[in-house]
Amino acid sequence: GTPLPLTVLAGYLGAGKTTRLNRMLTDPHAARTGVLVNDFGSINIDEGLIDSRGERTIGLSNGCVCCSIEDDLGGALDALVLHSPPLERVVLEASGVAAPIRLTNYAQTWPGYTLASVIVVADIRRVRKLSNDKYVGETGRRQLVGADQIILSHADESNDSFADSMEWLWSLVPHIPIIADPLNASGNVSLQATRLARHDAVDGAPPAVHTTTTVLAATP
Repeated sequence: GTPLPLTVLAGYLGAGKTTRLNRMLTDPHAARTGVLVNDFGSINIDEGLIDSRGERTIGLSNGCVCCSIEDDLGGALDALVLHSPPLERVVLEASGVAAPIRLTNYAQTWPGYTLASVIVVADIRRVRKLSNDKYVGETGRRQLVGADQIILSHADESNDSFADSMEWLWSLVPHIPIIADPLNASGNVSLQATRLARHDAVDGAPPAVHTTTTVLAATP
């Protein structure tokens, strides 16, 4: 059959990957998506959405399936590719310190899968400091340069360092698309994201809207 497109979702600890997964599981555009997570306890699954429970899987009423990796990524990939009814896509949540390149090797070589993209979530308030940290900086930079797309969390929080952080990020990954994913006033994550253009960062103001797009769920 047609290989399942697999998206790797990476980002350093606390960047916002779990928030993104929680939102995706209730997004109607993401129906019939398989989600590979390290720990069920880390994601907030609404009990009202749960349709079935297996030894390592939770089926949701919208057709999404959560599967626990449990130190056996290959077994989890096999479980989802054989799932009935068939899934349309799979999202693999990388651990906070994982290098995306290792996981993309699975997507490119594991039977039944094809790599869709590597999406890295980065907290714009912390990304530069983290990447310059003598202990974890190399891990953070490796995640960023390994991305096909970077999604910024907390991009709506304007501060004096916003412009500097964006200039630093653009210099590190000049050819990688960067998407702002702001939180709205009520604290809920917006279903839309805004594409950042370079001139938005000149005065440190939050980015203007250029293009809106439903993120992750629309990943082919």
